[in-house]
Amino acid sequence: MSTRRQRPSTSRRPPARRSTPATRSVAATRPEPEPATAAGYRRRFLWLVGGLAILCIGLLGLTVSQGPHVTKVDVSPENLVANVNQRMIFDANQQITTVEESQVHIAPQARFQVQTANDTVTLVFPDRLLYNTEYRVSIDDVTGFSADQPSEFTATFTTGERPFFYLMRGATVTRADGTPGKEYDEIITTGVRSTDNRVVYSAPYIQDFAVVGDSLAVVLLEEDRSNSLVMVRSDGDTVDALTLPGPGMVKDLQAAPEAGLLGFRFTSSSDASEPRFESGLFLIDLATAVAEPVLGVDGEPIKTSQWGFLPGRSALLAQAFDSSVLLLDPVKQAIPVPLGHFSAIDAFALDGTRVAVSDEGNRQVLDLRDGSLTDVADTDTVLSTRATTPRDGSEVYPAEVRFLASEDAFIEQVSYFDPVTGEPDQYVAERRGGEQRLIYEPRLPHELLRHVVVSPNDQYLAITMVPDTTSSVSDNYPVNSEPSSVTTLIVDRVTGEVVRSVVGFGIRWP
Repeated sequence: MSTRRQRPSTSRRPPARRSTPATRSVAATRPEPEPATAAGYRRRFLWLVGGLAILCIGLLGLTVSQGPHVTKVDVSPENLVANVNQRMIFDANQQITTVEESQVHIAPQARFQVQTANDTVTLVFPDRLLYNTEYRVSIDDVTGFSADQPSEFTATFTTGERPFFYLMRGATVTRADGTPGKEYDEIITTGVRSTDNRVVYSAPYIQDFAVVGDSLAVVLLEEDRSNSLVMVRSDGDTVDALTLPGPGMVKDLQAAPEAGLLGFRFTSSSDASEPRFESGLFLIDLATAVAEPVLGVDGEPIKTSQWGFLPGRSALLAQAFDSSVLLLDPVKQAIPVPLGHFSAIDAFALDGTRVAVSDEGNRQVLDLRDGSLTDVADTDTVLSTRATTPRDGSEVYPAEVRFLASEDAFIEQVSYFDPVTGEPDQYVAERRGGEQRLIYEPRLPHELLRHVVVSPNDQYLAITMVPDTTSSVSDNYPVNSEPSSVTTLIVDRVTGEVVRSVVGFGIRWP
């Protein structure tokens, strides 16, 4: 019996993996994840909100400790030169304590009032500001309610300018057939520092015009020497005829844009039918375009030698032929108020409360609020550098006077007679109390000053003059005739510098 020897197996068991102690430790200690609960979310949310609150409190404390600062400045340079009582508003990032006027500095200087409310400081400018001027405004030591940490508010802005209008009469020309002719008259608008002259309206014969908002009221001279009245819109192309009381002549055209009124004196033509008028004062309400007579104390249409609207109002002053002056307001239908007898109404203050009047050679200021009269001090000095000898006050004649809007002072066109040369002479001066300051005097041998107008912001004078009276001829208009060479100089009131000149007259600043 054979026996097989069993061969040993060659297969080996795979070696057992060794586990390192670290591996065994991690596997042994890894915890099972906890299920999320509403309480856990709530705790994390509260921690987040608390952290944000602490951050906000810290930022607020930092802001307060640094003092207030400006977040926005609201100002309109266009309105500041166009209107009075305009505002400049500083918005701050926190409530601030009351700001006094002594803390505010404006360069160049301008009158203002300051108002503080919550987190804003408001500056109110009672006057129109200068044209084409950079202003710097600073407010010192501005503090908040929560901390006495001062800050400075600063801002700058640059103004533009308001355009003005003037009338240029057409020159006499010779037509191609050799007959005499005339160029059209033109109403032109431009600016003090502008070289852009734009013709707003032209016609064969323009006698006068007035500015009414964005439109012009224009008196035209017809071939029969009577007048017509039209409204010219801002585009210059839209022209609407206004109805006059009949055929006749218009004088002293004036406008009250705020009240939507036109006014003028009217004299009927000799061949006009009844009713006929002689220097009758009429008003046109532009809403109805109907001309209505202004009635006097007796209820009859008033005959006037002078008249004028109070600036910014519907009320007016009218001087009757007997030199009595009435205060009327036809819009409010108020009873006419007699103000006394005066030889002339010379000028109206822009605030509408004062008027310069003359009586027996003396000039006075009539306060319409209480009826009081204040004498304008006479001067005993001739300021002209061309004067050959000293003068006494009896030889000085203020031909025209104009109120300044922002100061208690006047602009005077002064005439005087030089006994050495035997010639009259003139100059323009600023009168403050009994003191005068020379602004402009003629610079040519035969120069003649005719009228002076002050810009609404007191910055410039428009002086109408004739360069050479020996060569100038009249344009022979029946009303508002002017020499053919009439020119208007724009003069800086402070420096006396002539900054511009235009050929024409009748300067109107809206």
